[in-house]
Amino acid sequence: MKAINTKNCVGCKSKFDFKNIRYYCESCSRFFCIGCSTSQWVYEAFDSEERERPVCRCNNCLGKIKKSEEDMANAMKTMDFHVVDKALKAILENKIDIDVKLLHSAKVMHLKLDKELDLRNFIKSVDHVDDYKTILKSVKILNDKVEDARNLSVDLDVGIIQSVNQCTSRLISERNLRF
Repeated sequence: MKAINTKNCVGCKSKFDFKNIRYYCESCSRFFCIGCSTSQWVYEAFDSEERERPVCRCNNCLGKIKKSEEDMANAMKTMDFHVVDKALKAILENKIDIDVKLLHSAKVMHLKLDKELDLRNFIKSVDHVDDYKTILKSVKILNDKVEDARNLSVDLDVGIIQSVNQCTSRLISERNLRF
């Protein structure tokens, strides 16, 4: 009924008839003429080998999607958690339908960067530990954080693993020297 009741293109206001047919934008759920919309094939899932689903979007929505994909790709190049987090949140909060492969890669990187940042911050927080129990607890927390990342299939950088090992060795050495 919505299609039948839509008499004109939302974009250019041209009248729909037998020659000028309606195209439904899957992003904004409105109807457009062929000049104000674009059809393309997209991946159905992040592990798809081929683009298997046709999608029609108005030019405005397609522009927003392309801009968001570009912003996400640029954010991922920085390898900075806060930059990736901001770009990913903008996409998810605004429900922008970016490429599923890019979205999956962004979520994987976001999780990786989050876990690495958490480890770095914890290592900094245990720069100086005074008592025996805190040293043992800190070593256990570090090991648990690494194990949690592995259980989530997060591929931690070699540098962060080395930092964890150095911190653990330092803490154990301090414990042995003091006690």
